[in-house]
Amino acid sequence: MAIDLTQFFITDEDGNQVELTRPETKSWSDVVQCINHHKGQNDKVVRRFIELYLLGIQWDWFESYKDWLSTFTRMKEYNDALVPDTETGELPPSYPLPDMPERPLSDTVDAVMRLQYQVLRKAAYGDTSSQFDEVFDTEDHGVNNRAKVKGQYPK
Repeated sequence: MAIDLTQFFITDEDGNQVELTRPETKSWSDVVQCINHHKGQNDKVVRRFIELYLLGIQWDWFESYKDWLSTFTRMKEYNDALVPDTETGELPPSYPLPDMPERPLSDTVDAVMRLQYQVLRKAAYGDTSSQFDEVFDTEDHGVNNRAKVKGQYPK
């Protein structure tokens, strides 16, 4: 099975594949900080941070894949070069080949946003409707604001 690595390479004028330079990416803590800062007011910025976070996940995998490929190649060459002992006829022990790192599934920005808002809502207002009402009433935000906030975060 061939692995699609097209997002990590570009073809130059001579038809050679050239590895791209890793672009700027964001960490998960950057995304959470961005969401907390914008509080649903600027989803365009939040979406961009999530895109950069998801891009970073793919690039992290690619870097681990390159490391794996280098190690795998060296070990395979070593194992292939083993020759039987002249006296016993037995092969010396070979290195076990490493397992290829599993490529993470590509998530969508919408799926990550939905998950993050669910986590924020649970953290702020509890898991159930009654917990939400209790926390919200304790904060004394009022019935009208409660309804507005309930609709702000997807369930």
